[in-house]
Amino acid sequence: LNNFTSTGLTALNDLNKLINKDFYVGGIINEVEHLVSKTGNGFAVFSFEDFNDQYKFRIFGEEYLKYKHLLEENKILRLRLTIKEGWVNKDTGRVGEPRIQFLNVELMDGIIDSNSKKITGKFSMFSENTYISGKISIFNQKEISQIKINLDRYPKTFLVTEVREGNQKKINSNFNESYEENTVKNLIEEITISRFSKWLSELCNLNECKEYATQNVTITKEEIYANKKIKKIVGSYKNFKFAVIFKS
Repeated sequence: LNNFTSTGLTALNDLNKLINKDFYVGGIINEVEHLVSKTGNGFAVFSFEDFNDQYKFRIFGEEYLKYKHLLEENKILRLRLTIKEGWVNKDTGRVGEPRIQFLNVELMDGIIDSNSKKITGKFSMFSENTYISGKISIFNQKEISQIKINLDRYPKTFLVTEVREGNQKKINSNFNESYEENTVKNLIEEITISRFSKWLSELCNLNECKEYATQNVTITKEEIYANKKIKKIVGSYKNFKFAVIFKS
């Protein structure tokens, strides 16, 4: 996440050091509760986690109304925050705890999309009884890789995001439990997005291109463009055959 954030969640353990500072943190929502106060106003409490720490945020008022639609479990977000001094108690004159203000909340996949190298194409998978097809986009950055899938007959955009920091790796996806969705999800998770995207980006002549293989997946480059970029791959995954044709 270092490419897209300015500090980790551990820094929030001492808010006094961050007063009047503006910074970005990134992570995944583990739990979220949408609640209503005694005065009838909505707010949310959500647990947010990066590779090293987690923090429980509370968001109220206009900020909550503005970003409510993004506060869902398993969402990977980037938060732009600033820390304000606490409210002063009129009776005692004491200053309360520092306050977190949300300047912006955005989906990390949108940031990846606009800052990453992208490969796009159409794919199809089939077995004896099943046929799956759709569009695919593959994004790759130093620490974040993502595959975005639009399955035919499904209105939803499906995402598998791989986030890396050192030797640690986290994979997040928004697939549901249908057979078709799980088949695609399991295939993507097995190939390892970062390694697979690097293999796709390697320029080669067909007789030089090496096969890509994992425990259950075998993929070969079948066609290339004149500039040696990949045009078509074919492969197998368990009892499925599949092919992807990429744009030039």
